[in-house]
Amino acid sequence: MRFKLIARFILFAGLGVCLTIGELWLRNTLASNTGQIVFTSRRDGNLEIYMMDSDGTNQKRLTAVQGDDLFPAWSPDGTKIAFVSNRNGGFVQIHVMDADGKNPIRLTDGLWETHPEWSPDGQQIAFTSWRDDWNYDIYVIGANRQGLKRVTHDLAYKARPSFSPDGGRIAYMSLHGGFFHIYVVGADGTNRKRITHNEEHHGDPAWSPDGQTIAYVVFNDEFPFKSTIHLMTADGQYLKQLSDDHNASDDQPNFSPVGLAVSPASKTTTTWGKLKKVEFNRP
Repeated sequence: MRFKLIARFILFAGLGVCLTIGELWLRNTLASNTGQIVFTSRRDGNLEIYMMDSDGTNQKRLTAVQGDDLFPAWSPDGTKIAFVSNRNGGFVQIHVMDADGKNPIRLTDGLWETHPEWSPDGQQIAFTSWRDDWNYDIYVIGANRQGLKRVTHDLAYKARPSFSPDGGRIAYMSLHGGFFHIYVVGADGTNRKRITHNEEHHGDPAWSPDGQTIAYVVFNDEFPFKSTIHLMTADGQYLKQLSDDHNASDDQPNFSPVGLAVSPASKTTTTWGKLKKVEFNRP
């Protein structure tokens, strides 16, 4: 069961195995101060990172190496791009380059490290790593390669870290009891709290700009794969479904600076009214 769920999530989240055709739109791809978008494409043979203006013009390739480059994420000031690459001997690691693709450096040296997420001040990057205890955990490292810190320490698969706007907390998804759930933990690793509880899968957490709510995805693990976007308060007590149920996937939610939840998958923008308090079926 655990292997099946992790395999399903790999397909769901796009860890690389499903990136075979077309172009992939990812979280944190728009630099709000420049209006430019970075994205991953296989148009030239292998996965590389490209940039274009927000209207689709002036497309250019930023990386050109053996191996695959993916999951680009802008730094808050728009001057750097974090990304994932297996250019160093096949190991998947976190890298950072200038916004024009120059001066790439490797930040990490583990076996499998992915899902980079910048802290709001641009000084740190959270990521998922398989480096200790043969287990996927959340780590934080300085953008200058200093200060590597392990944030989570339990034996469960974890992914998709997301910094709160104040940088003090990290939301992530973790596999416990047969289901993926959303957790929030202090950036220093303290005060871990599970904030989803129903017996269904929850993933892709993304904080609102005011830090009061978290957009996330509810998904299934059986074909046909489906997912919908939801919103909850940061303590998980109030929630609302944002996208409609249909035979497709809405995933990877993100927020615009003014607080609108955007789904790259469905290309829709959603506002919401009052959130509804729910009674969870707690285990």
